[in-house]
Parts: sequence; C-alpha cells; structure tokens
Amino acid sequence: ALLNSCDLRCPFCYAPKTQHRLEPEFVIDVCKQFAALGTLEVAFGGGEPTLYPGLSDLCRRIWTETDLGISLTTHGHHLTDQLLEELTGYVSIIRVSIDGPEPIYSAFRARPLADLLRKLSRVRRRIPLGINTVVNSMTLPLLDELAQTVLEVGFVDWLLLPETNGGAFTLTEAEWQRLDRWIGDRCEQIPLRVTAQAV
Repeated sequence: ALLNSCDLRCPFCYAPKTQHRLEPEFVIDVCKQFAALGTLEVAFGGGEPTLYPGLSDLCRRIWTETDLGISLTTHGHHLTDQLLEELTGYVSIIRVSIDGPEPIYSAFRARPLADLLRKLSRVRRRIPLGINTVVNSMTLPLLDELAQTVLEVGFVDWLLLPETNGGAFTLTEAEWQRLDRWIGDRCEQIPLRVTAQAV
C-alpha cells in the first residue's frame, strides 16, 4: 500500500482512510532489497495508488534500477492519457477493480461503470490489463452478467477475490459451492484466477 488515501468509499474496503503514505526513497530501497532476494514483482495498491504523488517517476525508477516487475491495482478512474503515457514501459500490468455490472457498480463505487470502461479501452492498448472482482453475496449472482462486460473490455486475466471481514471470508458454505461450480464451468473459456487464500 503506497498510501491509505482513496477518493472512493467502497463498503467492503479494508484499507484505513488515513493520510499516511510511504516515502519514495523508502519504497525504492525496499524494492531493491526485494529484488536482491529474488522477488519477481512488486504490487502497488492502497488506498488508491494513482493519488500517490510522483507515481510514474517511482515506477520508472524501480523498473530501471531493479529487475522487478510492477503490478498496479487501482479503481481506474484517474487513468488519464497523460498518466498512461508516463506509465507505459514501466509497469507490467494494471489491475482494475470491477465488482459488478450496473447498477451495483455505481452503488459500490459512486461512479458510472461506463466512464471506467471508456478509460480501459485506452489502457489495454498500452499496458496489459487485469480485472479484480470482490465476490460477496451481492456480486456472486451477477458474475455471468459481469463476465459479458469484462470479456468485451479485453484482459489478461480476471482475479476473483472472495470478500473478507476481520480476516474471515464472508461467503456461506452454499455460496462457496456456487462459486466453485461457476469457476469450474467457465475456467476453460475465461482466464480466471482466485486469490490463493481462497484455495
């Protein structure tokens, strides 16, 4: 987490909404230590990492001064053409959170999904795109509808993240079974991943 700040208030978010952030030189030093230990990639999140001052410069330095790949997880609404241009060539993948189709997306994110989808069409032409989806009792029944949307976007993979609260998963046993069946029925047609904690 580069910083804790975020301009959205998603109901399932676990990140504290404080003004704390890591200093760039600290991040670069830690990344160099990770690289020396053989780490392959660093994943930047938050909060909202696109609000981090000097994000593109930080990514450029880590990319050129280490052998690390860089994954960036974002809500995506600040992915301007200028930021994308600055990140191109210095980020391995941008992962964008889409938890459901409309109207649930707007209910969670307080932003229209259509606005995000327009931005993503520009992202995928420059940087590999991954999709993250928090799966809970509200989003699970909508996975088929959401699949149509994300398939139209074009992506490298789709990461399903079962919701947690206080360190425990929120899905019921029946919902786990439903999710397991859904994944089993579609894993050959859709490049799906599930967080290792849920396996």
